[in-house]
Amino acid sequence: MSATQAGLAPGTLLDGKYEIVGLLGVGGMGEVYKARHVHLGAFRCIKVVKPSLMADEAYRQRFLREARMATQIHHPNLAAVHDFSILPDGTSYMVAEFIDGTTVRQWETANGRFPLPLATEVTMQVLAGLDHIHRRGLLHRDVSADNVMLSFDADDHLLVKIIDLGVAKDVRKSNEADTTQAGVFMGNPKYMSPEQLGELEEGESLDGRTDLYSLGVVLYEMLTGVPPFVARTPNIYIVKHLTEAPRTFQEADPTLDLPAGIEAVVQRALEKDRTRRHPSARAFAESLTPFGAKSPVAFARTGAPPTEEKHEETHLDPEGEKAWEAAVTADTYASYRDFRTRFPKHRAGEAERALTERLAFDGAAAFDTEEAWSVYLEA
Repeated sequence: MSATQAGLAPGTLLDGKYEIVGLLGVGGMGEVYKARHVHLGAFRCIKVVKPSLMADEAYRQRFLREARMATQIHHPNLAAVHDFSILPDGTSYMVAEFIDGTTVRQWETANGRFPLPLATEVTMQVLAGLDHIHRRGLLHRDVSADNVMLSFDADDHLLVKIIDLGVAKDVRKSNEADTTQAGVFMGNPKYMSPEQLGELEEGESLDGRTDLYSLGVVLYEMLTGVPPFVARTPNIYIVKHLTEAPRTFQEADPTLDLPAGIEAVVQRALEKDRTRRHPSARAFAESLTPFGAKSPVAFARTGAPPTEEKHEETHLDPEGEKAWEAAVTADTYASYRDFRTRFPKHRAGEAERALTERLAFDGAAAFDTEEAWSVYLEA
């Protein structure tokens, strides 16, 4: 979708002070733009909320309440929210810190699996940000690989930022389900916890452990290169979060060679029963400490970039390579499925990613609706 199609073309002046530079992305809640504050000369990230959502009075009131809360949160690992407004023409927007960096998903797409020390450092910085909001009675509710950004601080050291704090929820004042009245989920079903999807006893409400579950999914993806659940549609993700155990690391990729103990930490975060998860962000971080780097300088911009230890076979099986080339040429779900069945240990990570991507594409093509393609493009 171009900026013009989204409604705000480059050069548009929003609310007399934000000049639109370009469209950054489109999500379930609306469009996100890069903009320049014309008086301060600083770049900002602006989320313009879909009019259909703001037509829901319950959502409108939630937007106002939670935007006010978001502007009061300040922490190095949280993208600052500077401003928000609902204009007379009905346009509603939220203004956040613009971060010059890359998301976890973008990094993984470009580089593959995260090295364990880097994945640990990213997760621990996210946990520091979550601990800050949890101790203030707030939840993020939308932790995902798209909402964790990697950047660098003034000293060129890795700085991780949680973005999209605008959907934060005050658990002290509301026990509303994470949907609008129209039934639109407030989050990405690929990462939502069972209780966020409604698996709560009567009288119970969400707490910080829902964010820890979502972060567990992100950490699982960073370490294995694939999600703990594979699904064609958001509805199937929901069913799997509620009923299916996450795959073991061995099932996700038989070539993985990670230290003993790290999988247990991740799987504990993904427990369906929240009483069996890490009890807090701090406890989760303490469990990860043995797997971190000796010093954060290891991830400095000026240092050598961290690289994943290679687990591919030194001498690739010629028959497997021939079959892999045929699967890639065919580029169908059946071709990748058959390849995985015949050669479960050959190019396992690449095959799993290809299979997951093909499943998502085929699912969107089967429905062939704007919503289905939107979900595919956001995944």
